[in-house]
Amino acid sequence: MSEIIRTFLVDDEPLARQRMQHLLSSYTDLEIVGEFGNGTDCIDATLQNPPDLIFLDIGLPDHTGLEVVSELVGEMQQLPLIVFATAYNEHAISAFELNALDYLLKPVSPDRIALTVDRVRNSLAARRRNEEDKKLRDWVESGTGDKSGFPSQIEICDGSETHFVPVDSIFLFQADRNYLEVHTAGKVYLWRMTMARLEGLLDPEFFLRVSRSAIVAIQQVSSLEKKGRNNWANTESGNQIAVTRNLETLLEKMRSRS
Repeated sequence: MSEIIRTFLVDDEPLARQRMQHLLSSYTDLEIVGEFGNGTDCIDATLQNPPDLIFLDIGLPDHTGLEVVSELVGEMQQLPLIVFATAYNEHAISAFELNALDYLLKPVSPDRIALTVDRVRNSLAARRRNEEDKKLRDWVESGTGDKSGFPSQIEICDGSETHFVPVDSIFLFQADRNYLEVHTAGKVYLWRMTMARLEGLLDPEFFLRVSRSAIVAIQQVSSLEKKGRNNWANTESGNQIAVTRNLETLLEKMRSRS
């Protein structure tokens, strides 16, 4: 499940924008949501509804691309990713001083665009990981945690809707690639999170990682079952979860619970 990369094309030459559209058309995770022929319109649109990525020509009629980025730097806490495009290489050093992701010389080849798209995907993935890490740190530091410092609820964004899910209503976290299925009695939510990053933030008295892809609420495990060489945890909700790690810890916690 890939994230859509919202993209602006900014070039005063319509044919240049058309060529860039053609070069990007094979990348289904890139969506061109705005095209502009001057820097002013790009700045206004970016401040109103920031994209993830801007392909920005340096030689615009009202601003240089470098001036566009300089103005945005003064107005935004986090810029979109910037890829400069130009027929000349004289501005390359200045572009990278502004932390541009890439610098393309026209005419741009399909192979060169492929390299840029890979850089974009990797940079956005790293940025999103950092954002999730900050959210997790904020939980611990804010009132969403209990007295022990563990979060009492998690925030899950689902399109335009945000859900605040109490941790004590969750009986299972199940990995689904870069997402987790968050199982509650009433609903299963899809959350962009990884097991490794979540594991350290849950209270180990109540949650245990029982496999590479599952963290279970210990109180919800009703019985353990062995089938052949495999161990399985049966939950109150009727789920059966493979136990490939921490079996002894799970047994010990089940014996000690009241």
